[in-house]
Amino acid sequence: MTANRNIPYYLAAIAIFILLKMTYTTASNNTLAFLLKPTDKLIGIATNSTSRKLQSTEWKNHRL
Repeated sequence: MTANRNIPYYLAAIAIFILLKMTYTTASNNTLAFLLKPTDKLIGIATNSTSRKLQSTEWKNHRL
């Protein structure tokens, strides 16, 4: 009974996933900066290292 109520949410989640996947495959580093920056911060905290953006398409982590 509750599974039937959740079907619209499952379909919406699948649709959002497909949309994001299609967008992600055509995106460049500049357009994915909103994902790269937080990920870079987390990796920096986990490895106690810093990184910097070298060019418009390249990131460099000094310890990795």
